[in-house]
Amino acid sequence: MTIEADEEDVLVREDHPDATQHLEKQALKGTYYIVIFYAFSLSLRLGSSVVLTHLFSPEYFGVMQLLTTVLVGLNLFSHFGLGDSVTAGFGARHGYSYFDRLVTNPPEESEDMSRTCLQAA
Repeated sequence: MTIEADEEDVLVREDHPDATQHLEKQALKGTYYIVIFYAFSLSLRLGSSVVLTHLFSPEYFGVMQLLTTVLVGLNLFSHFGLGDSVTAGFGARHGYSYFDRLVTNPPEESEDMSRTCLQAA
């Protein structure tokens, strides 16, 4: 089996150096912005910690840092997409997502589980 193609129809990287250079420049520019923003964010966090150490007593500063650590950890945990995937039911067949099962259970569900949905209440 052979595939015939005209040389004009085949796009090669060397034929369009401007397009690839433009894309590389955009990617590099985006990387610079991300690195600069991240460095700015870290420096702002460090600066706010230095200011707060002078405003609070050591006991209150320690409690505040502990609470901040817990809140940041919870915030990062929420970015896993776990909640979105559970509520949307990704990977579940039609009628088997979380909210579908909350309203009514599938017919092949066991007898004990058939009474544990909103429709049964």
